[in-house]
Amino acid sequence: MSSGKSEVTSGSYVNPRTVVTRRLAEAGISANPFVRIDKIKEVFDHDSRFERPPDGNYGVYSVEDLAFVDVDDKEAFRALPVSLPPTFTTSSPHGGEHRYYIIDREIEGKVRDWGELRVNNMYVVGPGSELTECQKNQHDCSKPGEGHYRIQQDQPITVLDNDTLFSFLEAIDGDEENSTVGATAGGDTSGAATDSIASTHTNAQDIKPNSSTSDNGYSTTSTDLTVDERQRLNKAFSSKNGERLRALWEGRYSETEFDDDRSRAEQSLVSSLGWWFQNEMDTVARLMNFACERYPETDTGEIRKWRERDDIYRTLTLEKGCDHETTFNPPTPPLPYAERPAVSYVTRSNVQEAVLELEPATTQEIADHSNVDRSKRQVSRALNQLEEDDSVVAKQDPADRRRWLYAITPHCLSE
Repeated sequence: MSSGKSEVTSGSYVNPRTVVTRRLAEAGISANPFVRIDKIKEVFDHDSRFERPPDGNYGVYSVEDLAFVDVDDKEAFRALPVSLPPTFTTSSPHGGEHRYYIIDREIEGKVRDWGELRVNNMYVVGPGSELTECQKNQHDCSKPGEGHYRIQQDQPITVLDNDTLFSFLEAIDGDEENSTVGATAGGDTSGAATDSIASTHTNAQDIKPNSSTSDNGYSTTSTDLTVDERQRLNKAFSSKNGERLRALWEGRYSETEFDDDRSRAEQSLVSSLGWWFQNEMDTVARLMNFACERYPETDTGEIRKWRERDDIYRTLTLEKGCDHETTFNPPTPPLPYAERPAVSYVTRSNVQEAVLELEPATTQEIADHSNVDRSKRQVSRALNQLEEDDSVVAKQDPADRRRWLYAITPHCLSE
């Protein structure tokens, strides 16, 4: 596996890990954005984040204002009625590209035939990584030199203005009716929403459901999973008992306490899904169909009972498993295109105290204060609010054009 230590760019050798770290820092991304991944893009530990790319393969999370436009099909992407400005871009071994942008809005991820808009803690594989296995039929990453992720365009990460962002969102929303949610199957970028699900399942059109509805009215037709369902499943797989749930999902019953007891294993899987999906029997039934059609046999070679038994078995299993008194309570999703919430009171207070202590001070000096511990972008938002509240005042030095912040006092106002 390549360590990604060097790469040719404009005739000189550079370290792609150093480059991406610098570009993120320039864009004001201060949260630890890097995570360790394996040879097929699976995250080792979602909770272990790094300030700098770790050795081996790694991913870059969409933290703070960072967003990725993950292009799998360049021709389909170019056919969109809106084009995005150039930005820092990396290439994948499968012919795709990852475009990095700064978006100062809360938006939802989008999955389309051309690729994905990845936000809110989704990730892409970082430049300098090298896959040695993949699930692409048209490409073999195991061949020497065929699995590299490289820097395709090195420039500062572009901030998308609201007009461009809204036009892009409208364009891809209009493209949705011609899209397949499963277009990321085997896709180029695993992520918080897709690293465990979309990167391994078959497309929706390849799935042959057994029936459309049960006698009790719940759906038994397996369709591809929605973005929300994939995000919640991956949250479940990353939880304390996530590995056990993953084993049940994939039919690896012998790795659990149920050994080869298919009935008890599937009852446990339905019960877990019932808790995560708020006892919604129709949803859990679709999830079970999806899992059992993606993994039709157990690890001992038996047909999964959910597939071979009739509706009575499935109904009884669902009714027993979707009977929790309390369930997972998902956070309320942000409204599309909604403005980011105001800076918290704690952040404003800490920034104001730093100004009082340091004045005069630059925004960067305030962000570096030990009591602030926020990104420069967040500090700027706090300072803007404090200026609106007449708590601080900004003055520009005519000599070096630097912007200095002062706490508002009678002395300061009289100057």
